[in-house]
Amino acid sequence: MKSAGWLLMAAFAVSACGDDADCSIDKDCFKGESCLDGLCIEGSFLNNTTANNNTTANNNTTPNNVTQGSYAELKDKYPASACIEDPFVVECSAPDDNDSFYEYLSSGNGAGGCIRDNEFNAIDFTNTLEICATETTDRYQTNLSTCSSKSFVLEIFITPKVKCDPALYTLKVWAAGHSCDDQSDTFRCTLNPDGSWHIQGIIEPSRSVTSANVEITPNFGNVIDFEYDLRFLTRE
Repeated sequence: MKSAGWLLMAAFAVSACGDDADCSIDKDCFKGESCLDGLCIEGSFLNNTTANNNTTANNNTTPNNVTQGSYAELKDKYPASACIEDPFVVECSAPDDNDSFYEYLSSGNGAGGCIRDNEFNAIDFTNTLEICATETTDRYQTNLSTCSSKSFVLEIFITPKVKCDPALYTLKVWAAGHSCDDQSDTFRCTLNPDGSWHIQGIIEPSRSVTSANVEITPNFGNVIDFEYDLRFLTRE
């Protein structure tokens, strides 16, 4: 294994540009070399930031070994996704502070399900929300009241207002002991071709109050931002 001293010497002595070692830009050097403090040296021995700054400024191109921020990387990897935003530019129209708890969304008509015994109470309401670049998680819930001796259907619709690849965020939905992880005959979560989600669940009788919960977490910090409609409904 070569010593650190050998590498240090190589960084400043290897591949000079002949007797006239002076350079001002990378183009003055041989291919694969970079100009640092007037000397042409092998780019592989340099700190990436110094070498890349010179190359980018002089050639107006980004070298392959640049370590970019997640914003630039994601824009390059997911060019069709409009939910990747520069955190220094994007503005959040609906910020919240519910990353550590579930914010209750009122139906305006009480809890969905059965208010008393089997007296069914239908709900159908929509909230426009936003996962902001500065937020870590969106968490929301609404109340459900199970019936005493019959089941009812819960449906949840999550519709991003811009195209957002599902690989960029994690969605968790659960209600009455069931979740998207089940993918059973009584609880299913479907990702539609347009990027929206449709969750369907059968809420069995149990004479108890429970809730439907939705959690959206960006998989990359401070660069995912999009508005979405969150709709809850119950039906017999």
